Amino acid sequence: MQAKPSAIVYVDAFNLYYGSLLGTEYKWVDLEALFDRLLPDYKVKEIYYFTAQLQAKANPRDPGAPLRQKTYLNALTTLKRVKVVFGNFMVHPSSAPKRRKSRIWGIKMPKTWSFGRGVKIWKVEEKGSDVSLGTRMTLDAARSEADLYVMVSSDSDLAPTVEMIRLETQAKLAHIPPHPKLSKRLNACDFEFTVRISRGALRESQLPSNVILPKTGAVISKPSGW
Repeated sequence: MQAKPSAIVYVDAFNLYYGSLLGTEYKWVDLEALFDRLLPDYKVKEIYYFTAQLQAKANPRDPGAPLRQKTYLNALTTLKRVKVVFGNFMVHPSSAPKRRKSRIWGIKMPKTWSFGRGVKIWKVEEKGSDVSLGTRMTLDAARSEADLYVMVSSDSDLAPTVEMIRLETQAKLAHIPPHPKLSKRLNACDFEFTVRISRGALRESQLPSNVILPKTGAVISKPSGW
């Protein structure tokens, strides 16, 4: 039997979370099982998971989020093909326009009237993952580390990276967009193919509720509410 061609997968973790996992019960996702399922014609040799550690003050309404993330990242250490790469998670004071009612006395107001004075907010930004993802994918493609390089992100800022790799190398690129709405800029890129993440694939690609850590033998459990 002929061996399957190899693939490396590059995951923008926050893009995956907000595009495919938020609002579902499938956040305890087994990345190896998921991408083996989505790429059945390829042997997935490595999965890079680009993320940043959450800070408690990022969302005062959900103070348990950092602990849930830490639990999940610990669970990922049981997957031999997954490599977690950390960027930075920044929270700083800022301001944003306050939304006003779009109707007054039943009359629809113009969009220019729908915002008021700025209000103080905490601005949350994840820094570095897109750069790290693009750099890692470019380096692997230049070194011919696999037969296929798969980008799991809907971030249109990565379009120039994709275009450069296609122009400067013979590498084959595929796209797994986490967001239902496709980026026009990424959609215009010359990918070999695009695969969507279905709810069924997520449902069938979950880690066990209890996971044993390889180094310590400790048992960690899927967070309640997930």
